[in-house]
Amino acid sequence: MSVAFAADGGAGGGRALIVPGSQLQGEPYFYRLSESPDGKGVGRIEMVRPNGHVFGTLTLDRYRPIEGSSQLFPRLLVFAVFDEAGGTAASISYSVTKMRLNAPVDQSVFRVPFEKARMVIDEDAHSFLKHPSLPQSTSSRQEPN
Repeated sequence: MSVAFAADGGAGGGRALIVPGSQLQGEPYFYRLSESPDGKGVGRIEMVRPNGHVFGTLTLDRYRPIEGSSQLFPRLLVFAVFDEAGGTAASISYSVTKMRLNAPVDQSVFRVPFEKARMVIDEDAHSFLKHPSLPQSTSSRQEPN
């Protein structure tokens, strides 16, 4: 059974939620989720060893609404990992400039031309119209309407 509980926010201050983690390189860790400064979302997720050493963080910032939703989403995500001394070993940042939720997608995006398809199945007739093991003359039928 997983257990989560509230605690202090660690280096970020404020409130935090502690949730079970896993093991990495044979050592256990847990997650500490801290709220954003405005208190409206998660501001940081830390990967913490039982001795308190934070070895990785995901910082979530610049929450804004997005098209298609009333929810706020972070526009800046920074993932960092730390060495044993607490210094930054590596860091990567993602900046989201445009985000849409449930945006309409034209069906033509998913259409594969008959000649480019490896296999084509007629589900109504329960047969292959094109298949690598069929003779070339059989698999060169025209695309169904």
